[in-house]
Amino acid sequence: MKGAALSAAQYFEILSSNMVPMFAGSELQLSQISDPSKNIVLLEGANSLLIWPDPKWPNCFRLLRTTHPFESDDVKIATQFVRAFREKLGASGEPFFHYLVDKCSQDAVAWSVQHRTVGDDLLPTILTMLRKWASETYEGQRISVAIGVDPSPQASRISNLHLEQIIDQDFAKVLSNGLDTLLVLSPSGHVVEHLALGEITKDHWQTPRRYLPIADWSSGGRVVFTLNRHGEILVFRGSKLQFAYRRGKWSHFAHSAMIARMTWSSKTRALMQAVYASCLDISFSRTGGCIAVAKRSRSGKHRTYLSDDDLLSLGNSNKSTLLAHLIGRPFDEIPRPIREELAALDGAIVLNHDGLVLAAGAIVKVPGGSDGGGRRAAAKALSRLGLAVKISSDGGITAFTDRGPKSHPEIAFEVCA
Repeated sequence: MKGAALSAAQYFEILSSNMVPMFAGSELQLSQISDPSKNIVLLEGANSLLIWPDPKWPNCFRLLRTTHPFESDDVKIATQFVRAFREKLGASGEPFFHYLVDKCSQDAVAWSVQHRTVGDDLLPTILTMLRKWASETYEGQRISVAIGVDPSPQASRISNLHLEQIIDQDFAKVLSNGLDTLLVLSPSGHVVEHLALGEITKDHWQTPRRYLPIADWSSGGRVVFTLNRHGEILVFRGSKLQFAYRRGKWSHFAHSAMIARMTWSSKTRALMQAVYASCLDISFSRTGGCIAVAKRSRSGKHRTYLSDDDLLSLGNSNKSTLLAHLIGRPFDEIPRPIREELAALDGAIVLNHDGLVLAAGAIVKVPGGSDGGGRRAAAKALSRLGLAVKISSDGGITAFTDRGPKSHPEIAFEVCA
């Protein structure tokens, strides 16, 4: 029946399956709460949001995230999700309702990065197109493409050709490479230009290294959507990565909140930004890795977890001697491509509080009976030094801290996990 009322269990399942994955480390509480404020989304506390899914339903749910606080962007995204869901409630009794619900997270992403001059349909259309292209090929190759929307393009450059006129044409799939060229559209969706982006000297630590030209362009209200050959969709705005669609789920990158969870003092901020940037690089290169940073108070404790053969200061092996010679500077002063290659070595990178590389490609001594895979076990063990980040080969990032028991260290943050 059209517009049929949903049960509390159905609301809970829809939010849990479609909205919660956008906020890594969060959990929706099953109990229903009466919210007299009737806000669509209410920031109840630093780590708590109240979600009111249906204006005809008297209760709301509480979304909790203990790993890191919710930010204003999180509230905006959750609000846009509920807005999208409410728009589709009129079809709740129809057989295609589940398909409409599946699009709610995509609509929330699009509307969260939308400039006020851009119509509500354009960005969701671009995302739907990229989702379709993710499962297609061009001359046997997976598609890699980037589409940018400029809210204030040069008027003389705007063509009469609209995106809708080329969306089903094969040639449109190769009009950019998804890394340093892009097809630019106007706010109305008309083609503006085909841009080749220059080399970027500024280091945007909030974006994967390979996408620096794209991120740099996405300033001043511009937004870029890229599809890579892994079938992942990345969304850039404000010169940083905002969202990623990976393994069937959308994730939001709350960079500032995650850095705050990593940083012990203002003196370590530059180092932690470098570590975080390398985590993004490793995540989107799909090489996997583990990076640990020891607090000043844990000086010397790294030898508990590492073999002497892996310590650069001792030079007991050809590998440690070579790496000591090649690195020779703090981690945050090493170029990002080199850091990424060091992280690709089998084993972990371990740094001291000043960023000095103590070991790279180090095999970590882990206690017997450790849960999870090798990287997770290594990161949990190294977290006793202060902080350890595990980047899985499928892109998930999980940071552990020295808080909590040894067997279950506190998770500082998770994204795409």
